[in-house]
Amino acid sequence: MRLKNLLFILIVNSLFSNAINLAVYLILGENLLNNWDAVVLSGLVVFGLQGILIHILVKSFPGKLFPTQMFGKSMVLNALLAAATILIITQVWTKYATGAPTIIPSQKKTVLYLLIFLLNSIPAAFLEEILFRHLPITYGDNKHYSPQQLTLLAVGITLIFSISHISAYMVRDHIPFTGLSQPLLGAFFYGLSYFLIYAVTRNIYLVTFIHAFSNNPLYLVDSPYRATFYFYSYIFVIIIWLMQREVRKRIS
Repeated sequence: MRLKNLLFILIVNSLFSNAINLAVYLILGENLLNNWDAVVLSGLVVFGLQGILIHILVKSFPGKLFPTQMFGKSMVLNALLAAATILIITQVWTKYATGAPTIIPSQKKTVLYLLIFLLNSIPAAFLEEILFRHLPITYGDNKHYSPQQLTLLAVGITLIFSISHISAYMVRDHIPFTGLSQPLLGAFFYGLSYFLIYAVTRNIYLVTFIHAFSNNPLYLVDSPYRATFYFYSYIFVIIIWLMQREVRKRIS
């Protein structure tokens, strides 16, 4: 497979997801976002269609694209442990750094959040992680890319990742074209951090969770800096993960 084939897969999927999401949003209107069952149902339909498209397009990808160990039990357990650690650090760090009040969501809000998170946020993040992190990194592995080459690939892929969010920002969030620079820059840096996370951990579950919670968070501390502390927390945990991996290599 050539680089242009990888880019073709990413661009086609980006155009498809943008088009179908725009169609759903324009047909159902803004009330869609206030109707959780419609959000979940439409999301599942979109994710199903995009999953079929990805399955068709990646047939040209050489080698075994999804090795068995990628979805092993240890991957799930490690991801759950790291995710729980990130959430705890985020809440505690934000609370004691800012002194902001604690928020305890109601049972109804918590159940509704978990439902949307599991059926909408997780599938959306999973598909994007497969496309914009797993495929490029696997491509780089197959081509025996150096760290420098992989870094350049990460920057290029993440540019496509950030640009693919333009329609969501303009139609869903009502951001004018002239105001897109800030959200696109944010998407770019978040995308680079996800690329780093997957390159370091090779754990699709962990990077999916981090991405999904970034898109749809439930914080227990009422502070305008909580998203910043979440970013710091998951970067901190990934650094610890990397250090642990390097120690194990030296011991073995």
